[in-house]
Amino acid sequence: EAAGPCTAASVRPGATEEVVLSEVGSPADIAWELRVCAQEASYELFFAPADGGPEVAVRASAPREPLQAKDGIVAGTFHAPQAGALRCRFKNDKGWLQSRLCLCRAAV
Repeated sequence: EAAGPCTAASVRPGATEEVVLSEVGSPADIAWELRVCAQEASYELFFAPADGGPEVAVRASAPREPLQAKDGIVAGTFHAPQAGALRCRFKNDKGWLQSRLCLCRAAV
């Protein structure tokens, strides 16, 4: 269970917001949680190595199946193999009139 502080991202219509969930200085297990507070938003959860190496995909919403508020919390654990940051890109690609409030948190 992720017990770290919650981070909020307000995603404007048609926009993408990137959020850092957790940064680690060495290999570590990171518990994470994501949710959308109203309607829906797509997401891409990924690990960005501190050495500038390629991103590692952790989890993402399926094409044409965004995370919906009624789905509640999506959670998991990722083993970071090295120093870096667990990040999430929330995309409001379905809403053209309203922003979407997305929440996330993580703990090592």
